[in-house]
Amino acid sequence: MRVVHVNTSTSGGAAKGAIGHHLALLEAGINSKMLFLFGNVDNIPHAELLRVKFPFYKRVLIKLGLYQTQEMKNIALKEKIKGEFELVSFPWSDFRLDLNKRLQEADIVNLHWVSNFIDYPSFLKIFRSQLPGRYMI
Repeated sequence: MRVVHVNTSTSGGAAKGAIGHHLALLEAGINSKMLFLFGNVDNIPHAELLRVKFPFYKRVLIKLGLYQTQEMKNIALKEKIKGEFELVSFPWSDFRLDLNKRLQEADIVNLHWVSNFIDYPSFLKIFRSQLPGRYMI
């Protein structure tokens, strides 16, 4: 069984819970991995940070204001929304976890706090195309 835990940060309550689950699974001999957006993974076995790697030409276009990242689009959309509510995250992200080999091979994906990390439309394609036999918690 291959388990992958996904959390935005390596710090905070959700991260502590995710790391605890991960370490317990490793101790039980289960193949467990962790994916984070930011933080320090030096002391977390089998953990990695994911980064968006824009090609050079896109980085130039971003600097010139000629290309918008999804994060920039989300910020602009948030500024247009009126009302009294708390916005945690949009369903769109520049991070394409559906392309991550660890997630593609996982039997169980355990999502903890994934705010502004998961692009839900592309992420859910992993599970739609390979059900049954794959689980997301």
